[in-house]
Formats: sequence, C-alpha cells, structure tokens
Amino acid sequence: MSATESSLPDDWFDHGDLDLQAAEILLRQGGPLSIVAFHLQQAIEKYLKGFLLARGWPLRRVHDVELLIQEAIARDADFGPFLALCQKITEYYIETRYPIGLSSSFESKVLEAELNTAYTLVQLIRWKVKQGESLPDPGPGCSARASRRSTPERRGRAGRG
Repeated sequence: MSATESSLPDDWFDHGDLDLQAAEILLRQGGPLSIVAFHLQQAIEKYLKGFLLARGWPLRRVHDVELLIQEAIARDADFGPFLALCQKITEYYIETRYPIGLSSSFESKVLEAELNTAYTLVQLIRWKVKQGESLPDPGPGCSARASRRSTPERRGRAGRG
C-alpha cells in the first residue's frame, strides 16, 4: 500500500459513507444502475477494510469483498449472514469498471435491497469496532489499538450511514 493510504478505520468509514450516499442518491434519482452497483461495492469494501484494520489486519490492495468478508468471518462469526451478499457484490467491481464483455442487467429493486443490507452490515461493523474500542488495552505490540482514532467529531459521525 502506498504511504498515503490510511490505516485508520474511521478514514475508511468516512469514504465508505460517501459511496453509500452516492449509491443512494443515484438510485433515488434514476441514475445509471451500474454506477449504483459500483458505489455499493466500494462502500462495502471500505467498511470491511475499516473493520479488519481495527482488528489488526495489514492493509493491502484488494477489491474482492468476498475475500474481505471471509477475513471478517474468521475474526467474528456474526459476519456470516453477509457472505452471500458479498459474493454477489464482488462481481460488481469488475463488471462495472471494465469493458470485459460481461453485461449484467441491474435492477433497481435488487440494488435497493442490497443497499439496505449494506446499511445493516455497516451498522454491525460500526458496533463491533466501537465495542472493540472499549476492550481493555492488550498492551504493547497491538497494532489494532494504535490504528484507532477517536475524536469528538468522529464519535459524532459514528451513527451516520
């Protein structure tokens, strides 16, 4: 990863929130469904990376949200119900960004349901990260503890999205 990419979960959550907002606005305004799907994939990717960073995961360049959810499940079984969503959403990254001959037929009702499920996943991630912040400090050498930042303005945004 480049030196400019943050390893702070809240930074990833902030960018994930922007993708959720973009997906929601585009969906509501009748925007291109492929772009809604892309922002949905990006939001889930960023939130999962934020969760994993909070658990000491070394940041790496990966867009496969199925792989990321499997990493999350390995750390916390509560993420299991989101595996099917992430398996489907993973395909959106390639299909919506590159002309590779795949032509998905996106449906607004399906994307709306997936967006709602994404919001449920986001709530779970935020709750798990907040819960992890209240755990006793495990001591020296714990990179997950050092990667969290909690400022009043960030805590105020925790309920968003």
